Amino acid sequence: MGWTAWIGDDPYAVRFLWGLLGNLFLALGIYWQVASKTIVQPGEGMVLAFSVVLRKSFGTVKVWNDVTLVLLAVILGYLCLGHVAGVREGTVVSAFLVGFLIKGITALRAKFGRKTEAENAKEGASKA
Repeated sequence: MGWTAWIGDDPYAVRFLWGLLGNLFLALGIYWQVASKTIVQPGEGMVLAFSVVLRKSFGTVKVWNDVTLVLLAVILGYLCLGHVAGVREGTVVSAFLVGFLIKGITALRAKFGRKTEAENAKEGASKA
């Protein structure tokens, strides 16, 4: 708690806003990791493989993957413990929100981002 002691014991709404900010940072990190085309974490690697095979956007497959994992956690918690444990509203919001944020970041990057050398060469070839 040392690094986050300055946050304090805020009301629920403030803590929820902190969670939303955390989801934004998580989405940015996942986007940069996948966009860099380097080694990705196993969870994101599975999502990336499905998105390539299914020809769907990474963000869309990420939402489906995360929602599926949350549903499995709820079902297994209920079957094994007799009640849902460890899944609350923040988990459900994150399951939907992170993938949508990644889709938004991807769209913003496509609209405002610098083009790669390959895209510039492709444009040059189509103009000639």
